[in-house]
Order: sequence, then structure tokens, then C-alpha cells
Amino acid sequence: MNKRISFYFASFCMMSLFLISCEKDNTIPEKELIERKDIVLTRSQMDFVQSNNQFAIDLFKKVSENEGGKSVIISPLSVTFALGMVNNGAVGETQREISEALGYHDESIDDLNSYCKTMLEQVTKIDPSTNLEIANMALVNKEHVPLKEEFTKTIENYFDANVCYKDFAKEDVHSYANHWCEQKTHGMIKKFFTERLSSRLYALFLNATYFKGIWTNKFKKGDSKKEKFSLIDGNKITVNMMHQQDKFNYGAIGGVCSMLTLPYGNQAFRMVLVLPEVGKTVDELRNSLSQELWTEIVNRQAGKSMSRYHLSKQRLGLYLYEGHFQNWE
Repeated sequence: MNKRISFYFASFCMMSLFLISCEKDNTIPEKELIERKDIVLTRSQMDFVQSNNQFAIDLFKKVSENEGGKSVIISPLSVTFALGMVNNGAVGETQREISEALGYHDESIDDLNSYCKTMLEQVTKIDPSTNLEIANMALVNKEHVPLKEEFTKTIENYFDANVCYKDFAKEDVHSYANHWCEQKTHGMIKKFFTERLSSRLYALFLNATYFKGIWTNKFKKGDSKKEKFSLIDGNKITVNMMHQQDKFNYGAIGGVCSMLTLPYGNQAFRMVLVLPEVGKTVDELRNSLSQELWTEIVNRQAGKSMSRYHLSKQRLGLYLYEGHFQNWE
């Protein structure tokens, strides 16, 4: 591939249950939920998941650092898909660096492709009550040398990528790319590209991830009330907070953080809330994150249950405020 390559990641995990769970009773009766189907991975793919978790943590830390402490939401899986496509066109040191960054060290690029294909084919089917859509596209400038046929077939086969050729100098590629993002995210991203795309670009590699689910345990609209929330800078603001009292998987990671799990649908997907311990800041928790710590946090999902746990606890790195993410760290 030509060295002049630019790729962008259009990713948005839309958890619409925040938008609708207080509007109506959307808890699906257990008898109506279809039993979840776990994703089947090879040993190599399972090892990659662990390494890719470290990539996700490193990416989160870097993005947070670049944003200067602002709230961020990222999708490491989206970046994995986009870089995975690009990696098929790289060679030598470039290919090695991309593979190692994503978590593949001794495995071949075919293993990475196989993992992405497995995720595309299985992750969208494990919970019918949840809508998870993953889309990939290579938007190529037809004024340059076309993509090699072998490369095109590879990303079409393993990434289900749409390969589209446009004249970047004469066509409105900016609007075309934004429309693709809007369509694939069901209108949640309308203008991913805010500036005109240069006619000198060789190609854009795009990924869009859309998630829409429901809580396994509902939030009742009548349980929402105004409360004070403490910001990182010490200031307090008054917001509407959703509440519920139930039993949730909860665990404390000695001296560092505690975690709480909120399941969706048939529990194939879960939200894991990680809270800094008393006396710890969000920054300190973020700096302590590692693949080993995350593995321990995930393993605690099957740990003890804690009843009557208030989700509006003021040490939360996020709070549920009128259906939207706020102060996500």
C-alpha cells in the first residue's frame, strides 16, 4: 500500500437503555430472554483477548492524557478492527509494530484476521435482546494506485468491509463519509468529519460500532430524584439521579478500587463500574489500571452479591443523569 495513508475511527457505543429505561418498564421477563450463546474462541484468540485488554487500557490512558482530564468514551474494539484492516496492507516493521500494539506478538496476521472475523460473526448474536452492529469500510481515493486485489478480498472476507472508490478531488467525500457514519450509528454521529478531507489522502479506514440494549433490572422513573454530585474539582452540582435497590455482583480490589456489575438482557453483555477507593482519585485509579488488574476486576463479576447498593454513590466515576453519561472517567 502507498505510504500516504490516513485512517479514522468512527465509533459510538450507544447504550439506549439509559435513554429509555426510566420512561417505561423495559425489563424483559426471564422466561422471554433467550439463553445466551458464549463466543467460541481458540486458545490463541483467548490469549489475544488478554493482550488486547492491555492495548485498550494503554489507549484509554493515552486518550485521557491528550484530552487533559476531560471525560472520554472510546471503543478499543473499533480501533482493533480499523488497525486490523490496515495491518493487512503493511509489511515488515510496520506490520510487526501494529500487531504488537494490538496484542499479537508471536501469532501470525492470519490469527488476528480470524479473531476479528469470529467477533463479527458471533458477538452480534449472543443476546437477541441487544442490538450490536459493527461496520467497516475502506474509502479509497481512485486517483491513486488502487488497492491490491488480495488485500481487498482479505478485508472483505475477514472484516466484512465495504471497499468504496471515490475521487477525493472532485467528489464530496466529506459528506459521503459523514453520511456513512450517521447511517451506521443510527443517527447518533451526524458529523464525524468536521473538516474537508484532503484530496491527497490515499484511503480512509472506518469502523462504526452501535450498541443498543436494555437493563436486566429496570430503573423506575419514580425513583429518580435530585441530588448533589461532587465533581473532581470539589464543586457540587444538583442533578437528577436514577436509583434502584437490588442485588448486584460487587467486589473490592484491595486498596485500589471496588467494582459493580450491571447486566444487560440475558447477561451476555455487562456494564462494569470501577470506583476508586476512599482517599483515591480517579486519576490514581486510571494510572493503576493494568491488564492484570482488569482481569481481577472481571473475575470478581462472579463474586459476592451486595444488596441495597445505591447507584448514585457520590464516589462514582460516572453517574446516571437523565439518561446520559456524565463525568465518565
